[in-house]
Amino acid sequence: MGKRGHNALIKIGEPQYVDRLKFALPKHINEKVVDQIRTGFSDSRVQSVLEDAVQTYLQFEHDESETAVTTL
Repeated sequence: MGKRGHNALIKIGEPQYVDRLKFALPKHINEKVVDQIRTGFSDSRVQSVLEDAVQTYLQFEHDESETAVTTL
């Protein structure tokens, strides 16, 4: 993540795996988690899950930008 300048992570998947991933990730990466979408995947639901993930990411970026502007 750091190599490419990413500062936000959204975990998506089956609830049991999303929860297990929390304990498997290093602390510095877990601190970058901005949302968790706990859902099973089926062909009909993938689009809405991806849309939720993109929306969460865009909101995080917006909030981060506002914080930077306020700081300046």
